[in-house]
Formats: sequence, structure tokens, C-alpha cells
Amino acid sequence: MTDGVYAQPMKLGHNWVIPAEITIENTGKSEAGADVNITFIDKAGKVAVSVNSKVMVPALMQQEAKINLTVDGPELWDTGHPVLYKVITRINGPDNTRDSLVTACGFRTIRFDADSTLELAQRQYRKKHQSDGFKQCGKYQTNFKRKVDW
Repeated sequence: MTDGVYAQPMKLGHNWVIPAEITIENTGKSEAGADVNITFIDKAGKVAVSVNSKVMVPALMQQEAKINLTVDGPELWDTGHPVLYKVITRINGPDNTRDSLVTACGFRTIRFDADSTLELAQRQYRKKHQSDGFKQCGKYQTNFKRKVDW
């Protein structure tokens, strides 16, 4: 499994969902089954959510497994406090062949409005001038290093 996992959290109502897509390739000459496990590791290093799925892959073909992980109350990623979690993907194939991959994952919200305000992880930044980047509103006055043109 090389670059065969894509996981990007989405906020749905009050919950967060990680729709994981795993591409499994069968290089054998006959159809084979694979057991897929996706595990979300919290900040303390403990298993918070784990989901299993069985996938049949035709000979010399690829098959995509889609698994949704629901995560309750993760801490949001922020420019001043970049919180990353781990999503571990494990595949067990025929004859005990195994593969695994650890993917970094962050939860954040982002929103733009007509008043030139950028909200990132519930913290507001305002555009200072037409050619300048954003300045954080409120207590902290931090400038982004990159300029945003829009």
C-alpha cells in the first residue's frame, strides 16, 4: 500500500467523519479477499475508533474500500496549536500477507466571508490591506507568513 489511503475529516452536524478511501491492488492470478482495518488514535495514543471491512479484489485489478470513521469531539487544528492525530490502516490479505500505513490527520474548520474575514478553527483573521495577508482579530495579533490573494 503506497499512497493508497486518503483520509480527510469532514464536519457533519456536531460530529466529525473521516471518509477513508483505501485502494487495494491484487497482483495475483485469482480473485482474493482482503481484511481492511482503519483505526483512529487519539492524542493520548489510545484507540478511539476502529472499523473493519472485507473487500474482494479481482485478479490483476484494484478495488477501492470506503470506510467512514465517526470521531466525537476532536481538538481542532489551529495555526498556534497544530493538533495532529493518527489514522492507521491495516490490510491483511491471503496467505497472511500484510500491509499498514500511518496517516496524519487534523481537524479544522475554515470559512471566508464578504467582510474580508477568514475564520480558521474558530479563530478570526481580518485582511489588513488589499495586498497584505491576514491579521488575527482579538487578543493575539499574529500575521500569516503567506499572503492570501482572493
